[in-house]
Amino acid sequence: MPLFFNLVFYWMVGLAATTEQFFLNYLINFLIGLCGSSLGLLLGSLAKDPKSVSAMIPLILTPFIMFSGFLKNSANLPEWLGWIQYLSPIKYGLASMALI
Repeated sequence: MPLFFNLVFYWMVGLAATTEQFFLNYLINFLIGLCGSSLGLLLGSLAKDPKSVSAMIPLILTPFIMFSGFLKNSANLPEWLGWIQYLSPIKYGLASMALI
């Protein structure tokens, strides 16, 4: 799935047209997809039915998104909440995409 996404998205957005950067972008997207799948499998193994997994996913993903640095700069977070950003796989994906 990330391959088809990257084939369309990478060239349509107009990112650097080098093969090395395209495959690095693909690798990062693939690893982000693996993190999401593993998080889904973890939550699925903890719950007894699909409805409870559907209720748990927003409770886990919302803090990951909020403290990833995408919505608010992580330097502006209160000091007592700053540790949450290091648990978020979304933070690492965004940081690695910004370095490309």
